[in-house]
Amino acid sequence: MNTHHAFLVVLLCLNLCALDAIAQYSPESYPNEVYTREKYAPKIDSLRKLCGYRKKIPAEFELQTLLALSHYPDLYRARIKFIYRKKVQLPIAARPALGPLDIFFRFRKGRQYKIVMRVGTPYVLNRTFNQQVGIIGHELAHIQFYRHCSNIGLFRVGFCYLTNRRYRWKFEIDTDKRAIDFGFGHQYLSFPIYMYTKNVRAYMKEKGFLK
Repeated sequence: MNTHHAFLVVLLCLNLCALDAIAQYSPESYPNEVYTREKYAPKIDSLRKLCGYRKKIPAEFELQTLLALSHYPDLYRARIKFIYRKKVQLPIAARPALGPLDIFFRFRKGRQYKIVMRVGTPYVLNRTFNQQVGIIGHELAHIQFYRHCSNIGLFRVGFCYLTNRRYRWKFEIDTDKRAIDFGFGHQYLSFPIYMYTKNVRAYMKEKGFLK
């Protein structure tokens, strides 16, 4: 296979990946709500049963994460764990696990994902409960996308994200839009989760969050 054909194959994989993820959207299924700990703390057991399976979440963010997960039925049984690190480039980021076990022995639905958070980051810690739900909801929007990508597609996304600033910008804007589609519009109004650019504002206006 020559380079041109290989590129077309990778591009096809990515397009199928994106279409598959988009097909999961059902905005009318997700309520738009401002979350409070007081209202949802009594419901944590039911949330654990709904979407806590195969999740490793620190106690201080368990309720926020479970509420964010409740927006993504496709992730209810996904393997997701939080990892704290002292030295990372971003305050919080979602990544697929791409170790040998994941690459060679697990299908896409069995793949593991990590939410890596910088120790002591004010970006997350200094936010309201509702805003924290939105931040985690943004990271889960990444995982929602990754879950429908092949390993080849994931490698290409990672390479482009690290080497192409324009691609990275569009990738994050698309993630913001995906999170809004899954019901995090009120969280984005409370706190511009990532970009909150002209594109995202126009999308929020289209969805009825802004006049």
